[in-house]
Amino acid sequence: MGIEWEDYLWKGARPVPDGVIQDVENVLNIKFPEDYKNVARENQGKSPTPSIFNITEKRESVFNTLLHFTDDKYDNTYNLLKAYSMAKEFLPERIIPIADTPGGDYICLDYRDASINSKIVFANHELSGDEAIYPLAKTFTELLKMLRNE
Repeated sequence: MGIEWEDYLWKGARPVPDGVIQDVENVLNIKFPEDYKNVARENQGKSPTPSIFNITEKRESVFNTLLHFTDDKYDNTYNLLKAYSMAKEFLPERIIPIADTPGGDYICLDYRDASINSKIVFANHELSGDEAIYPLAKTFTELLKMLRNE
């Protein structure tokens, strides 16, 4: 089953303008994975269906919104750089939020081992440092394949 991306922040598509993702990569001194960039370019600010994933065998969460790259004064809470700025208080260095959950946690790219080959992790906003991080998937594509309805 494929992923359907549904409007969340805006009605209709808002593709990321050329060069904006690269600008964010330069600010963060990282390279986003191609599979993530391909999805984010067309689906920023949207929610996937299905959306449920396991954090551990007994704990699950919901992929709520793919953070956006747009400078939108009304939706800056969901802006990737703004989310990164806020989450730095509890996240280890080189963990970059790319999506949020309804509970205020984040799905992130983990660049602690490299600036190119990141992993996907879950970040619990109620904890800090390495205690806040739970491994989810090796790639963004793998994460999307984990999503289910129930």
